[in-house]
Amino acid sequence: MIKNLKDYCRSLIIDNGFTRDNPSEHPLVDGEFYTMRPDKGIGTIRLFQYDSSATVLIANFTPHEDIQITFDFPKSYTIAYFYHVSASILNSDKYLSPGRIYSKSSNLEPFTITFKKNILVSCITHTFTPDFYKKHLWHRYPNLYEEDIEHLYESLNGLTIFPELANVFDQIHSFIGNGLATKMYFESKAIEALSLIIKKTQSANANNLISTDEKKLINKNFSPFDYNAILSVCEYIDNHFSETIKEEYLAQIACMSCSKLKYLFKAIQKTTIRQYILDKRVDFAKHLIENSSMPIAQIANIVGYKNSSSFSDMFRKNTGMTPSEYKKSIKNTHDISQ
Repeated sequence: MIKNLKDYCRSLIIDNGFTRDNPSEHPLVDGEFYTMRPDKGIGTIRLFQYDSSATVLIANFTPHEDIQITFDFPKSYTIAYFYHVSASILNSDKYLSPGRIYSKSSNLEPFTITFKKNILVSCITHTFTPDFYKKHLWHRYPNLYEEDIEHLYESLNGLTIFPELANVFDQIHSFIGNGLATKMYFESKAIEALSLIIKKTQSANANNLISTDEKKLINKNFSPFDYNAILSVCEYIDNHFSETIKEEYLAQIACMSCSKLKYLFKAIQKTTIRQYILDKRVDFAKHLIENSSMPIAQIANIVGYKNSSSFSDMFRKNTGMTPSEYKKSIKNTHDISQ
């Protein structure tokens, strides 16, 4: 029986192919560290509980095969930010995409996410239960009701434009420390995040979550329908960049002609569809070169190239270096820093 939030997180992590590291391996950093079993993939998860009713989870792993994880948290509020991901929500047409904020309140049903094989999952999540609200927020801020928090979190789901909150997650992600300082730091960041969420939504409905600059762009040049259609196309590409993607299919997703799609995509994203796909492939290839020992041919195949020379040509045109040269430059940089 799951007694508390941390026990649930531990069970979720271990049940999905991770083993807990010996605490002596991480003497300078608080939290529990888990390593993905070699037969399941590569990577780690850090779980930190700064209060009995609040946790922070930092994940960086790449599964060898598609992995399905069912999330059924105890009554709680969760917000997650994905730096890199390719995943779909089971029994729906929704995908998880990098750079988006995802939230879950206690009223939502359990859901299952399928994380794609050979694609890095890099994210940070913050979860707290109603007890955290009652202990840390209710007495200080009596005008902030629990149901308000639930509404705020639900309104954030899928949001892409929230750089202030993304910056808080970046700070949590990069923080290294232990003891009381870490607990105080994480708690302060949790409250800072909540304050940003309240500021973002206190005078807005879901439509007002679009930034001022984006509203000007939409009102001046494009309809909200066109803008959201391009976001849907980007979301599809983010999750399928290693596959053969036809513009005709993207046009179907956007419900517009190919010519209109290409025009709007270039106007909104400031790049062509083809270059957007190539950028995604290059970025992920760089990650694999930097963080794995995979041969270049295998990396080429993962990002969508059966021919290694074609991959090398594409990589060189976009970075100024071949994959092998890039790998060597990373090694040299690492050697110099030692």
